[in-house]
Amino acid sequence: YARKKKTRQRKKMQIEALQARIDELKTEFLGLRQIVDERYTAYILLVMSGAAENGSGASFLSSSAEGPSTLGSKFTSASLAQIIGRDPDAEDDKEEAPQKRTRRRGKYTPAEREHIRRERNRMHAKRTRDRKKLFLEESERKIAVMEEENAKLRDFLTRHGMLDSKNAVPKPAPRDTSLDRDVEDFDAEDLEEDDLEEEEDLEEDEEIEDCPEGTKILATLGREARDDESDSGATSGDGLSSSDFSKPPSDDGVSVAF
Repeated sequence: YARKKKTRQRKKMQIEALQARIDELKTEFLGLRQIVDERYTAYILLVMSGAAENGSGASFLSSSAEGPSTLGSKFTSASLAQIIGRDPDAEDDKEEAPQKRTRRRGKYTPAEREHIRRERNRMHAKRTRDRKKLFLEESERKIAVMEEENAKLRDFLTRHGMLDSKNAVPKPAPRDTSLDRDVEDFDAEDLEEDDLEEEEDLEEDEEIEDCPEGTKILATLGREARDDESDSGATSGDGLSSSDFSKPPSDDGVSVAF
């Protein structure tokens, strides 16, 4: 039990660290973009007052094409807010619409009900692991893109002398990777955690739902259990394959155009 609790705490700390890193990068981006907006606004005011010189602001505007094509990350839009505010432990409960249950315990023997309850817990644990793993990979991918975009924007401002001691934007500290583990390590610990969860965290008396396919429940769950066991023997765990993440979700871009 102590090992399972330690594993869950470490995973929770890793998720919190990723969310904190996203917040730091978003703050850095907003500070850098504010400098661009202020300089551009000042130049527009000079042009409107007729006091702009030919070489002062024109070079800044003309050099915008040399800088990053999009001064900002598309991951700072509403999609980022979804990731920051999303709790990977509180999802997928709405996958199945609530249906009216009828209690007919005579349809299954106590041994069959116990087997179904164990298999349902096993399937729920696997969905939770897959969801957390997807959340971690998506967060790491967004962090990498945001770091690249912020670096381009910071380089653009530095080359044009727009960053000095007065308007310097602090650069976030390097990311702490002490909590990171390989995928194989996660899968091995997930398997151990799954075994412990079957032994200790079984629901006491879950009702068996009466549905038209009730006669197929035992056969289906038993086949899935055997498939999971065979897959865990061929691989390091029952984690996701690379094809599960080959199609990233689309995000609405937010660009800063001049």
